[in-house]
Amino acid sequence: MPSVAVDLGGTFLRCAVCSDSGDVTDVVTHRIDLGPADRDPQQVWNHIFRLIEEFAGAAHSGLAADDPIALAFPGPIGNHSRIVRAPTVVGQSVEMPDAVSIVGKRTGRRVYLLNDVSAAGWFFLTTERADRFLVVTVSSGIGSKLVDRANPDRVLDAWPFAGEIGHITVDDASDAPLCDCGGRGHLGAIASGRGTENLARRMALFDSASFLRSSCATSFGATADSVTNEQHLVPAAQAGDVWAWSVIAKGQEPLAQTLSAAIIAASLQRVLVIGGFAVSLGHRYIDSLRMSVQRRMSPGLIDVRIDDVIDFGRSPEDACLRGAGLFAASFARKRR
Repeated sequence: MPSVAVDLGGTFLRCAVCSDSGDVTDVVTHRIDLGPADRDPQQVWNHIFRLIEEFAGAAHSGLAADDPIALAFPGPIGNHSRIVRAPTVVGQSVEMPDAVSIVGKRTGRRVYLLNDVSAAGWFFLTTERADRFLVVTVSSGIGSKLVDRANPDRVLDAWPFAGEIGHITVDDASDAPLCDCGGRGHLGAIASGRGTENLARRMALFDSASFLRSSCATSFGATADSVTNEQHLVPAAQAGDVWAWSVIAKGQEPLAQTLSAAIIAASLQRVLVIGGFAVSLGHRYIDSLRMSVQRRMSPGLIDVRIDDVIDFGRSPEDACLRGAGLFAASFARKRR
């Protein structure tokens, strides 16, 4: 059955019509990015729900009035019906709206919720040959989902905390970076796009001489307290700047530590990296991450060729939209 597929991220909201085979049409993208500390949660939710309502209420070829909505969400989800937390959307706000009820009433459609990385996992089931793999997103935050074809659920997300590796504490220092959720030293606060941006500012202040020699400053006009990913760090990295890559590599270290343990513990055949920040940096990001993970393997005891394990997941731009639609079709079949 077709569905309205929605992919909500910390930066963009995407809506599309998705067939039960995962083909998407009528894709619409809205930028919703604001710093979480600057957001009024109620206004943000109202804005998001209004955009979904407008898309679902418009005429779309092949979409019936009773076809469902599958909302892929960047945070933990309970029982595919309840938002637990939304740090990359509304920061530390603890009261979550009943999105299923609200969107359902506003659109007249059934609403299914799933984590956005779960949606990506559903998509990669159609393109990936591996039987057991991990999907990892490196974007505004960091998250993951384990996919196992031998498991009846296939995408393992029954527990709300499943795959929330971005909120594992990797730095116990009292002044460790602050996460969007309010905790300190979380993986997402260090290795995500936002975490790496904040790391760049700290490193620029700590070693101003190296920073001022970098193309972030000389070519792209950054100052130590104003470095951004989009305007400075990513363009500099794309141009091969040594300082920019030193920042990125340092931010990758706790991610590499986490992935090393996951690969060995779960006997992963593949790790598929998605997410706007990682993808914007191209294959050098993957090469750097591979090297960092490989250094943590013990030759002769843990002989894993990481180059064969870690790679970008293909079609990252629409993977969550397609996966949300595939999940909706599967969920609807189980209800029959």
